[in-house]
Amino acid sequence: MWHRRTKAVFGSTAVVGVMVALWVALGQSSGAHERGTVTLTVGVTRSTALAGLAEEYRRVAPHVRIRITTTPIDAYQTVMRTRLASGRAPDLLTIWPGNGNSMSAAQIAPLGVLADLSDTAYGRSVPAAARPLLGTDGRVRLWTPGSNVVGALYNRAVFRRAGVTVPRTWGELLAACDRLRQAGVAPIAVGNQTPWVAQLIDYALAPTHAYARDPHLDRELRAGRTTFARSGWREALTRYVELSRRGCYQADPNGTSLERAEAMVARGEAAMTVLVGPAHTSLHALNPEGEFGIFPFPAADRAEDLRVAAGIASGLGVNARSPRLPEALRFVEFLARPENTRRFNAEAQNLALDGSSGAAFLEPFVPYVRAGRTVPFPDQLWPNADTQREHIAVAQDLLAGRETIDGGLRRMDRAYALR
Repeated sequence: MWHRRTKAVFGSTAVVGVMVALWVALGQSSGAHERGTVTLTVGVTRSTALAGLAEEYRRVAPHVRIRITTTPIDAYQTVMRTRLASGRAPDLLTIWPGNGNSMSAAQIAPLGVLADLSDTAYGRSVPAAARPLLGTDGRVRLWTPGSNVVGALYNRAVFRRAGVTVPRTWGELLAACDRLRQAGVAPIAVGNQTPWVAQLIDYALAPTHAYARDPHLDRELRAGRTTFARSGWREALTRYVELSRRGCYQADPNGTSLERAEAMVARGEAAMTVLVGPAHTSLHALNPEGEFGIFPFPAADRAEDLRVAAGIASGLGVNARSPRLPEALRFVEFLARPENTRRFNAEAQNLALDGSSGAAFLEPFVPYVRAGRTVPFPDQLWPNADTQREHIAVAQDLLAGRETIDGGLRRMDRAYALR
C-alpha cells in the first residue's frame, strides 16, 4: 500500500547450503519427461498460498507442471543473486517492490533479467502511482498480489489471563507491558537474530513519528534538505529503545530467532510480537488451537494520530532469460485474475491494494488503509539497499548497547548517501 503522499522483508557456499529446503512438486513429472509437458520452476520464500493456485492452474494448463522451491528469507537474497548471475535462476522468482534490498525491483530490473509485464492485462491494471515500486523507467516487472502490514500479533488467551485489553495509545502499550510482565510473560517477543525482523518495530513507529510529521520526508531526504538525524526517525528510535528499557522485550532479543519469537507467542510465553501479517500462519501452525489476533502497533500518544506501515507485498518476477518465458507469463496472468488474487491474499494474509478485500484477520487495518493513514515500508522508497542493511545493524546494536541513537542515525545517513 502507498500513502497519499506518493499515492503511492539478506555468497558463499555455506549460504547456498541452507537453500532448502522445501520442494512442492505439482504433478508426477520432475521435468519435461512426459511428451508435451512443460515444467515451470518458481523460487520463493514461502509457498502456502502459491501452492494452492499452482495446483489449480493444472486445470487451465494440464501440460504444465510447476515446481516451487522455498528458501528461508535471509538466505534467499544471496542465493538468488548468485543464481541470476550464473544463469541458473528459476522461471519465476520472488521480488520485493521498491529499492530496499538486493532482490528488490529497483535492484534487479536494471540487470535486464526481469520480463516486462507492462503490456499484459495485469500490467495495464496497475495504478500509475504504484508503478515506480514495481520496476524501473515506468515499466512493470513485478506481479504483486496486494499489500502487507506491520502490526502486533498477539495471543488473545495471554491477554485475557493478564487482564489486558488491546492498547490504542503509547501510554496504554507501556501500561500493558507492565501488567504482562507482572503476570510472568514477556510482553513483546523480539526475534532480532533473524536480521530482517530487526527493522520491524522501527517500521511500526516511523509512520507516526517520522512520516506523519513530514509527509514529504522521502522527497526531502532524497533532495538533501533533511537527514535521518534531523527527522522524526530520532523519535522512532528513541521509543524503540524505551521499550527495551521498560522491560517490554524478552531477555536477549538479539539472540532470539524469528522462529523462537513466534513459538513464544504461540505457546503463551510471550504476549505479542511485531511482525508482518503473514506470520499469523506460522502462529497457527505452531498452535492450531490458539487464538491469535493482530492490531496496529500503538505508536502514537493519541489514537487519532496513529499511522500504520502498509507496504506493497513481495510478488513474482518472470525470468526474462527463461526458455519457458511464454508459459511463465501465462502463469502470471492466471495469478493476476481478480478471483485468484483475492484467494492468494486471503491465504497469504495480505490486503488488496485498496483495502477492499483480503484476509479477514487484517480487518483492524482496513480503516487506516481506506482513510489514507498508511505509509509504505520505509525501505521501499530508499535509494539503495545499503540503508536497510545499516538500519537493521543499528537496530541490533541499539539493543546490545553498542550504539547510541545519535550514532545510529549518523550511520543511516551515511548509508543513504551511498546512492
